Amino acid sequence: PMEGPPAGIMPLFLTGATQELFGCVCDKDVTPEQPQKLLPLERIHQDFRDRAAVSDFHPCKAEMQAYTGSEVLIVFDPDFKYGQNFFVLLTEDAKTEFLKQSVVAAEAAEGAAAAEGKEDGASEADDEPVEEQTPRREGAWVSLGSEKEIEEEQIIPTREKITLMFSRRRRYFGGSYLFQDSSRSSDTKGGASSAEIRSQEPVAGGIRRTALNFASQGVPVLQDGCSQTNWVSPRNMATQSESRHAQSESVQAVVEATDFSEFLHNALPWVEAGLRENEIINLFADDYKALAVNVTNASLASKEDTKLKEHQSFKFLGFAQDQSVTSCCWHPAIEGVLAVAYAAKVSFDSRVEASSRVAPTKPLVLIWSFTDPINPKIRLEAPEDIYSVQFNPSDPRIVAGGCFNGQVVLWDLGNHHRRLEGNNEHTKEDDQSTAPVLRYVVVSSIEAGHRTLITDLIWLPPCMEISRNGRFVLSNSKTASQLVTAAADGMVLFWDIRGNDSHVERDRSTLRQLDLTWNPLLRVFLTMDSMSEIGGTRVSIQVPSREVQAFGVKDASRLSSHIFVGSEQGLVVYVDWRPPESDTGKLGVQAVLATWDFHGGPILGLKRSPFFPHIVLSVGGSSFCVISENIKGAVLFRGETPGVNMTGGEWSPTRPGVFFLCKSDGSVDVWDLLDSTYAAVFTQNVSSPLGLTGLVSCVAGKHKFMAAGDEGGTLHILDIPDCFTVPALNEITSVEVLLEKEAQRIQYFVDRAKVKPVRPVEAAPAKVEAAGERSTRLRAHYEEYRLEEDKVLIALGLKKPAAEPE
Repeated sequence: PMEGPPAGIMPLFLTGATQELFGCVCDKDVTPEQPQKLLPLERIHQDFRDRAAVSDFHPCKAEMQAYTGSEVLIVFDPDFKYGQNFFVLLTEDAKTEFLKQSVVAAEAAEGAAAAEGKEDGASEADDEPVEEQTPRREGAWVSLGSEKEIEEEQIIPTREKITLMFSRRRRYFGGSYLFQDSSRSSDTKGGASSAEIRSQEPVAGGIRRTALNFASQGVPVLQDGCSQTNWVSPRNMATQSESRHAQSESVQAVVEATDFSEFLHNALPWVEAGLRENEIINLFADDYKALAVNVTNASLASKEDTKLKEHQSFKFLGFAQDQSVTSCCWHPAIEGVLAVAYAAKVSFDSRVEASSRVAPTKPLVLIWSFTDPINPKIRLEAPEDIYSVQFNPSDPRIVAGGCFNGQVVLWDLGNHHRRLEGNNEHTKEDDQSTAPVLRYVVVSSIEAGHRTLITDLIWLPPCMEISRNGRFVLSNSKTASQLVTAAADGMVLFWDIRGNDSHVERDRSTLRQLDLTWNPLLRVFLTMDSMSEIGGTRVSIQVPSREVQAFGVKDASRLSSHIFVGSEQGLVVYVDWRPPESDTGKLGVQAVLATWDFHGGPILGLKRSPFFPHIVLSVGGSSFCVISENIKGAVLFRGETPGVNMTGGEWSPTRPGVFFLCKSDGSVDVWDLLDSTYAAVFTQNVSSPLGLTGLVSCVAGKHKFMAAGDEGGTLHILDIPDCFTVPALNEITSVEVLLEKEAQRIQYFVDRAKVKPVRPVEAAPAKVEAAGERSTRLRAHYEEYRLEEDKVLIALGLKKPAAEPE
């Protein structure tokens, strides 16, 4: 079992990037035998400044700022004794105590190893055979001449040694000394005598000295030296120029000069030719870059980097029970910000039992940012679990969500929206580490809304405003005010945040007036006949292109009122939301124009292609379909994954022939229609064994991200590689030709079935048998069966053959 860390120790999880940054790579820089590593405190502080909350040392930031020493001790924990791969000593006292314990443990281990080695040595010595030792016998000395060399090197005294004795009376011991030069022959001071010893002539013959042999060698000392002169040519570090203004008289003289007129007359044709070339040819186009993209993205078989890299993941640990991600959407204006909706993983019976009790906590919609993967920026409180959430595309401060009980809620971020912009300017009251909890400002009327949970929610662009009878209304508004919701109660509802006065512009301060009184603007009933309802799960609307939205819609006939709706029964229905008008002026019920029944489960993904608005990708059950709005009831392409259900799909935002599918086993399939129309070109596991719940793509500068939520409440941000985002040369044209050919092929078979109906095959008249013919025929068949049975038994040796008659 995992032990709790003692005082002064905090377990930390250091990723591979952090280990390489600080030089503490597992099993390389730190090992189980040498687990300690001292890190400079200044490098940890620099990591806080560089990576902020992303730093792996962020949990102990306060302790590191209060640390008194210059080096911090971290210890490698290969057995995860405290739950992580490292733990850090937070104080100098804890570091000193840990090092003392390590030294004592090392000495004890060495002593035990030495004792074990002695025991092993003793046991080995007992096993070795004992050699019998005999006393050594001394032989007679044999001279080889070496003693003469020794005698020559010996120093033999030739005279007696001179002995000198110095004495002093005892009473003078311990007294002070005073030495001086004197030339007297005697000194009677103090009762002491002295004698002068002068230099004498050397004794005749001198002192004999023994000649000794010494060897010496002189080696010159070598020394390396170098010099270098760095000379840099003088350069001007800064220059400053000042324009000269000519006087009007000199300017007039230059203009009236004949030389200037002739120069302009001669240069005018060349200037015009250059301007024409610039209009015809783009001089700044990089042809080699386009050629490289075409070669690199010619086929997926030549690509190496095809993996979806996980850029980041978000997991909120403050939920009281298990939560799963139900919906997510990217911020339309700020990169790296997205809203995520969660729902409790409970059964229907548990929800019924909990409905009679007051919940301890309210459901939340969390707004995350790439700058802080640990703490959400804003928490949005909801009355029930949210199953669909969307930012307002023109005013992101307004967020809409669909509840489990069929209500639609609106949040107003207000001044808290600046927390998402990424600036660090905030006051003490606006603490960035504590996310504010915002309550919803508007909730729709529960009687006039959906009867079941809202499965999909879409904002209409400002140029697509409709009236109560479903007709388009030309508007110059720059703010999206209407949204569409779908639910399994057989209705698609249109809502207007301006309430009943849809022609009056409202600001965010007047949204609270709609609370509990907000009713839908238009109802679309999904019925196949008068008795059955189609439970909607996803809805897809054809919106105008960005160019049309930017310049506005001048003609309402260019807008389409036809929508695709996916159902719980696996049907994709095509319906016009405008109700038909009778002769009396009353509005009727919308009729289903076409259906596609090719899925074996509820539709969980319904996305239009960003390049071809009439092409729709539908995902449901264990299959997906690529359908065309121009061909009713038929599919262009279809694929299946037997045994694994698909939970969502998304088109590539930059490549027209690529789309992604998420599955219930936690993997993502990548399909490329130009490479293969019958199998996925790449499959990658993301959250196995937990299933994925949906995909949403986003383009953020040079990076293309995809958000994928799973059943465990974790949101995975995947970085899409360039091979799935950078289009090949003329890829849009190639995909368009492929779709047109497939549509023509299907349309040919549809037209052929209409022109040449299938004729029923006439059955041949039955032959009437006589009374005795039937029994004779059956007896003959039985005899043939008996003969075949006997042959088989005889061949197996289970029966002896009958004897032939003589």
